[in-house]
Amino acid sequence: MPWTSEDADKHVAGLTDSQKNAWADIANATLIECKKDGGSDCEGRALAIAAARVKQLGVVKINEEKRLVFGWAYVSKRATGEQVIDHSGEFIESMADVEDAVYDFVLESRETDDMHTEDVTGHLIECVVFTTEKMAAMGIPEGTVPEGIWTGFKLSEEAFAKVKSGERSAFSIFGTVERLEV
Repeated sequence: MPWTSEDADKHVAGLTDSQKNAWADIANATLIECKKDGGSDCEGRALAIAAARVKQLGVVKINEEKRLVFGWAYVSKRATGEQVIDHSGEFIESMADVEDAVYDFVLESRETDDMHTEDVTGHLIECVVFTTEKMAAMGIPEGTVPEGIWTGFKLSEEAFAKVKSGERSAFSIFGTVERLEV
């Protein structure tokens, strides 16, 4: 069954329009691959994988009344343990490697902008760096949550309108690093 973005709400609540499109793409591609490989329960598998993966893409929850957005600012490893290569072709092997930088942001800035401009468009209200060690300490079973940076922001009316429309559907972290070739 080819799914469309309109089918997403039946399977995953609270997605943005761009996430609904991504959900349909992931579900359909997974279904085709599963059938090609002769798998069983391909529809169920496709729906489960699409739901898990789409929730790892940028903004995953919004509160319209309060203009709040929540989601993954960065995912280094999927819940499956698979290393994520970002759009720049780079990756962070362990979230422990960037914890200090995240803590500095939380302590010193807590502001967000639109596309790395200097115009403040919101403020941080929530942040957790999920490492394997922290998840174990919290009792989160392995393979449930990705390793990454979970954030929440209260946005200005203009910035929230861009998220709600799907024009802005992900978070972008600005920073500098020492790049190592591997």
